Amino acid sequence: MSLNARFFGILFGQREENGTENKLKENNAAESDTIISRTAINGNAESGNANVKNKLAVLAIIISDFSAAEKVNAVLHEFGEYAVARLGVPYKARGVNVISVILDAPQDKISSLSGKLGMIAGVTSKVLTTK
Repeated sequence: MSLNARFFGILFGQREENGTENKLKENNAAESDTIISRTAINGNAESGNANVKNKLAVLAIIISDFSAAEKVNAVLHEFGEYAVARLGVPYKARGVNVISVILDAPQDKISSLSGKLGMIAGVTSKVLTTK
């Protein structure tokens, strides 16, 4: 099997010549399904309260004091179930780290996350949400 055929076979969950399956691909697919199913039901929060709607938000975080990074990661981990994606960039020319996080969460969770981050010294955060 050629390298390209093997790569695309693995990518689409096909079996290799020796019959082994790509467990990593299966695990990634399961994680993706989890993310989709969490928000697929009318965008409702997982709490079971049908009146609470999730909002899509982008959270921008600038860390000017590198010692605060551990605290920021702890707070982000606490709200990890609502994170869709995260991008962190060290901007060495300015001596800061910039993190953007896409969230799919109820408004109170988004506000709570932003508020907790705002209380950490050396950290600035802002949120942009859908209407």
